[in-house]
Amino acid sequence: MEKFENIKEPLERALRVIIEDRSAFKLVRNPNKVINAEKIEQAAGNHLFDDYYQTLKISQNEAHKIRSYFQTTAHENGSEYVSNLHEAFPNIMEKEDPRFLTKINKERVFQGLEQINY
Repeated sequence: MEKFENIKEPLERALRVIIEDRSAFKLVRNPNKVINAEKIEQAAGNHLFDDYYQTLKISQNEAHKIRSYFQTTAHENGSEYVSNLHEAFPNIMEKEDPRFLTKINKERVFQGLEQINY
């Protein structure tokens, strides 16, 4: 299982490329769409990082690790990936959809964890 620390640096490189031209990637079909944890997790599941690893300035191995993180480790500990992303990339991450946070926070409360609000 991948740890966030193992993907943090290549993920930041990829996100900075996406920010430069949001419309160029499936993550943000609409250029006005936000870049948040929910969208990044969906994009990883849809193989954005695997399919565009060269364009995103990451290696194929780094792309696989990013996808692996979101598919296996991310949803542990009350979907801590949301907090990990917002804390690691405060200048990149944008506000989460309230419906998404409600869903995540239900899981967190059930697990005895604090609610999050990003």
